[in-house]
Order: sequence, then structure tokens, then C-alpha cells
Amino acid sequence: MLNRLVTLFAGCVGTPLHPLGSLEDRAYVLKAAGIDTLVFDASVFDAHAAKLKELVPALQHLLAFGPTECGEDYLALATTFEPKPLVAPDVLPDDVSSVNFTGGTTGKPKGVMSTHRGNGLYDPDTNDGMGIPRRGMHSDG
Repeated sequence: MLNRLVTLFAGCVGTPLHPLGSLEDRAYVLKAAGIDTLVFDASVFDAHAAKLKELVPALQHLLAFGPTECGEDYLALATTFEPKPLVAPDVLPDDVSSVNFTGGTTGKPKGVMSTHRGNGLYDPDTNDGMGIPRRGMHSDG
């Protein structure tokens, strides 16, 4: 859910990592998707994030929810900014919002691209805000 909200409000493309995935699986996904920023829970994945930084040269930013040894504490960093009004990003319904990787049961995991429109199918209120008609997605009754 957080991934969907971030991609909608920030206009970035999110790629969730499976919490039970191995270090090698995660490094593969980060490389294949061209990820440059990793957001993680430092209380659980701090050492893992540090190893990923070593394995994935393109990984430039490590943002942790909490104190971290290998990146920046996202929560502490947030306290240094002045609140500003939200500005909607310039995204279209058919822009890619996330790349989700398959389980790789028949080989290497494959990246599956989802659009804002596709993700909005799960949330008709989001579609309303983007001007996407509901066309039989859900009953309004």
C-alpha cells in the first residue's frame, strides 16, 4: 500500500522487494529494475541494506525508517524540512507506477510493469481524482 501511495504522490516508480527474499534475489531485482534509491526498515534490514549497497553499484541512496548505520534516517531527515503544500506530480493514467517481480519459479524473476490506471482499479476513489471513468469496475450502489 505504501508503495502505491508513494508512486501516486511523488510520481516515482516503485519496486517492492519481497521481505523473505534472499540477498541475491533482491540484488537481482534492484539491478534489473535500475533502482537507485532503497527505502527500508532499519530495525530489521540495516545490515541487509548495507550489503545490497555493496552488490548494486547503481544504488546511490539508502533511506531508512529509523537510525541506520548505512544510509540516512528518513524520519530524522523529514524533521529538517518546512511543511509545504502538496503539488500533484505530472503523471498520466498510463504512466508506469510500479515494477513488480514474479517469483522466478521457472528461471529468473521477470519485471511486470503496472500503470497508475491499473493500480487505480483497486481504488476507484483514486481513479476519480485522476479523471478515469469507473466503467463497471465496482458497484457504486
